[in-house]
Amino acid sequence: MPMNIRCPGCDSALMLPEQAVGRHARCNHCHTEFIVPDPQEDAFSSWIEEGVEEELDQRHHDIEQKLDDIVDRTREQRERELSRRRRAAERRAARETASKDDAALTDDDLRAIEKFGSPEKLQEKDSSPAPATNLRPPPPPEPETVAKPARRKPAPVRPGRAAAPAAETVHVRRHDVEIDPQQLRLYVLDCSADGVRLGFDSRWLAHLGFRASMPYRCAVSGSVDVGELLVRGLRFTAPPTGGASAPHVTHHDLHLRPDQSLRDLVRTMEPLRGVPEPFHWPLPYFISTQHSHESVVCVTTPHGQDAATCEIVIPDGQCALEWLGRVNGVCGDDYEQLRRDLYATKSSAWAHLDDRTRGRISAWCAIRPRERFDYYIEDCDLGHHDAGLAGIVGTDQRIVFHKYHHEGSLERTDEGKFHLRHDQQFVAITLDTPDHRTRIGRFREAEIDPLLEQIEGTEPWEVEES
Repeated sequence: MPMNIRCPGCDSALMLPEQAVGRHARCNHCHTEFIVPDPQEDAFSSWIEEGVEEELDQRHHDIEQKLDDIVDRTREQRERELSRRRRAAERRAARETASKDDAALTDDDLRAIEKFGSPEKLQEKDSSPAPATNLRPPPPPEPETVAKPARRKPAPVRPGRAAAPAAETVHVRRHDVEIDPQQLRLYVLDCSADGVRLGFDSRWLAHLGFRASMPYRCAVSGSVDVGELLVRGLRFTAPPTGGASAPHVTHHDLHLRPDQSLRDLVRTMEPLRGVPEPFHWPLPYFISTQHSHESVVCVTTPHGQDAATCEIVIPDGQCALEWLGRVNGVCGDDYEQLRRDLYATKSSAWAHLDDRTRGRISAWCAIRPRERFDYYIEDCDLGHHDAGLAGIVGTDQRIVFHKYHHEGSLERTDEGKFHLRHDQQFVAITLDTPDHRTRIGRFREAEIDPLLEQIEGTEPWEVEES
């Protein structure tokens, strides 16, 4: 039976058989020679005690670290709550001051202002007294024709799906990429919070190394647990004449043995029967068992003569980035650009949401290319189990709101006025645009700080509280 002892020279853990007791031994690390003690000796007992003490010290250190983290998080939450209450108190004080100023004016003052104008305007007039018979209100001034700068009319917020991406949005479009069939490389066609769209020439499907270049990572969730990864073949279809092929998915899963590499598995894959070349070669990728019900969608579009472009939408950005680095290399501009785009689109706020909530939000709020998700505020009329079905989504370009059959969005360049009606710990929010008024929803007062900060930082937007 093997036993664990420690080297008296470097204190390294060594594993020796029981037959080695009383014999000379040499440490593999410091090459110190010593006599293996008997388990009943004091030296052996002291080694056990030292190991137990080290384990206890490590556990105490971990517990203290966790307690410090809890204290820090509690302090941050308390500071955020105090800051929110301070801002709310300042807004209430400003409203009370304005109401007191209005109440200080008597009826005579209001009639005088309505008849002669404000006191500031009266001071600007000639101070010489005039007879009482000549006290008449001055005639209204002639309207001056002043040329006003042209202003773009804001887009109306109508019920229905969220607004489509604006034309000035900067992103890579399909027709902007020229695919070179002579170079074995991937091309980034699109990047958003929903995934990365990559394209390549279809003739490279016949290349064994290219088919075995997928990283060992789930293409949907990004999981790297080898025990949960399955291999699934992605099958492309030949595009019809004058159009693109329909999106195609497949659910034929394989298990990769521990002693088998992806290249070995690709060598054993037989070409598909009845499928023209090179589309008869499947492209394997990895999917975790928890996301086995989902699939990577592929589309084939024709380009040039006797050529086609294969497009893949990979939901996990890190998987797409690793695949791009395996094929194109990590020193190119396309790798650095995709890394920056993923950092901008995949914010920590989006990552903190669970998969079910993200899927529900994606149904009514499609994140644009190069658009960063900032926050999501849940509508309090729905329970927590319905998170993602209604609420407000804020990005660096706009806000999108949805509740039942009411839906809309407001760009940061458009005019809008938010009306906040407080009711104890809840707030009902309504949006006024130059076209009409839209009721956004009802939210908890403690959760609308991200929206208020975005309104304060956007010039065309205003807020009114009651």
